[in-house]
Amino acid sequence: MPFIEHRASERSQCDTPVIIENCQTGEHCDGSLYNFSRCGMYLEMDIPLKPETEIRIVVEKSGDFSHPDSCQSFCIITE
Repeated sequence: MPFIEHRASERSQCDTPVIIENCQTGEHCDGSLYNFSRCGMYLEMDIPLKPETEIRIVVEKSGDFSHPDSCQSFCIITE
């Protein structure tokens, strides 16, 4: 039986390194963003986070965490 995708919005595939910050503790870790859409994203990181943890995800265009040429997103871990 073929797999049928039932998502509200189309996913964009990628393999992008990101920096993830726990907004409550300020702790940073490295991760990878593998796909994203209007409704969410799939990423993997080096540390486990509990559900309801608010994080900041930084995608650096320049590779320098302090450089302003970056894309930032805030989200809450749900699962």
